[in-house]
Amino acid sequence: MRRRWTGPGAALVGLVAWFTSTPGPLAGQAPHWTAGVTVSGARFGGASAEASPSPDGLRFLPYRPTFYGVFVERGSVIRVGLRLATGSPGVSLESGAPAGTGAAGRVRVVSDGAFNVGALGVSVSVPVIRAANGAALRLGVGGHWEHWSAAGNPGRGLAGLDGLALVELPLGKHWLTQVSTGVGFDPRSPFAAEDLPNGFRPVGMWRVGFGAGVGLRW
Repeated sequence: MRRRWTGPGAALVGLVAWFTSTPGPLAGQAPHWTAGVTVSGARFGGASAEASPSPDGLRFLPYRPTFYGVFVERGSVIRVGLRLATGSPGVSLESGAPAGTGAAGRVRVVSDGAFNVGALGVSVSVPVIRAANGAALRLGVGGHWEHWSAAGNPGRGLAGLDGLALVELPLGKHWLTQVSTGVGFDPRSPFAAEDLPNGFRPVGMWRVGFGAGVGLRW
């Protein structure tokens, strides 16, 4: 006996059916090029820590940059991508809420535009779901190299690993839009030990990113 879905269940089943109504691209499909522009943001963790941990958990972090970039990709089922981006993160001093106050979240003191960052990223991705209308969900892995500089210092190079998920939506025959999210880790901090006040030390940095872009495919 077949089960009849109603309400939210019917909507979910319909969405899954729409995404899986046709198989993914064939292995023999000719590779193509895609090039476009992106805007993205990130939230960071790690980067610095107190040399002697306190209940406040103070730390300095890069603060919510907006990156503007370009990308180019080549492939069909397996796709290789190259991305260039630039942005100007601020610096925040964060701490836990003081004990006994009942406050939630973090307290932040922010200095905007403290860094200038140039980023180069590479990725390899494959489709895991593909729709009849050409929409696709892709998962991938990659790496990045970034140069972080601030007034008065020569800058630091960071290299790390990334994981990403990307949804592509076609806009006609040749244009498409991409919406992405991902995580990354840098073993090195953007802060040098001499950049931090006494009582703080640099540590590895992780990030959660999100972005959108528009591209031309041929």
